[in-house]
Amino acid sequence: MDIKKSSNDEPSFNHSLSETNYSPSTSARDLPGVISNDDVVDFIQTTMHLHSCKEFLRIKYPSKITIPDSDEIAWCSLCLGPELCREMYNLEQRSDQQLPAQRIPLLSIVIHLEQSKIKLLLEYLHKWFLVIGMTDHLSMWLYSVLICVKYCKKDEERDQLFKILFKDLRKYLKKCFGYRQKQRAVLFGDILKEWFLVKIK
Repeated sequence: MDIKKSSNDEPSFNHSLSETNYSPSTSARDLPGVISNDDVVDFIQTTMHLHSCKEFLRIKYPSKITIPDSDEIAWCSLCLGPELCREMYNLEQRSDQQLPAQRIPLLSIVIHLEQSKIKLLLEYLHKWFLVIGMTDHLSMWLYSVLICVKYCKKDEERDQLFKILFKDLRKYLKKCFGYRQKQRAVLFGDILKEWFLVKIK
């Protein structure tokens, strides 16, 4: 995983999804039960590192913006941009509603999200994915939010969301013609299978 830095040298989780060469063939394993794909291994290592030093990272990268509560439109604007948000929610171009500026998932944002907020954002990202597909910004946010999921905690509601997302990723692969978009969908599917142990009968 590459670390992308903003103008003030603050890192974000950026898997360089537009550059990855990940494809279905690379998910093959050399041995049963051994994860051989570097992209999935990289995700797991990053996740474990983040959760092992989460409090330190929160101090090092304090929150610099007002994080939306449960406002779906505000989150959409922050993750995908005001212009796309207005289009998706049929907001008037000159609406008086103030929309947050678009952000990449910097550590000063994602490291401060509690699990309830992460689950809510996962629901929103899934909803937007069904509308716009695996775009650059949606992929970056989905990757970052999945890293922040507390992997050792059982959550039936969240696990059900993972199953639905996994099914929709498989449907997306059947109708998607974009090479990069397919790569991203396959990667997320493998992350759900290998790390979050999503099983679909």
